[in-house]
Amino acid sequence: MPKKLSELLQELEKVYSEIPSFDCSPCVCNECCGPVQWELIEELNIRRYLNKHHMKYLFKKLTISDPTCPYSIEKACSIYPVRPLICRCFGVVRDPIMHCPMLPKPEKTISVKHTQDMLLRIRLLSDKLPQSTADRVEKWRKKHEPT
Repeated sequence: MPKKLSELLQELEKVYSEIPSFDCSPCVCNECCGPVQWELIEELNIRRYLNKHHMKYLFKKLTISDPTCPYSIEKACSIYPVRPLICRCFGVVRDPIMHCPMLPKPEKTISVKHTQDMLLRIRLLSDKLPQSTADRVEKWRKKHEPT
């Protein structure tokens, strides 16, 4: 029997809690805002947040010429409390590509392997969602995809 979405979102928050905090305010570079990819469970978390705050769902296929997250508005993350794993890890993963060029190295960091493990666990959470949920999200994306 599939778990309820609320239970899966609680498990998602547990994964996120493993990431060291990193204060990047005020953000002036937007380096962490693209390219951004998220898993299905993270998208549902984002959509739940958008609905709660009466915000518009933005869907954009990322391209080489514009890989910026659609929720990066005026160099600020409009979904910061529910940002996906990739955004949360930027600046705290011990990998040069994930280094924030604007701020000093944080006191606590995590390994690439730990990050990969968290991503796998988030994918497994997405896999626990019923296929009907995945189908509805896909229809929603197509409906909102820019022409």
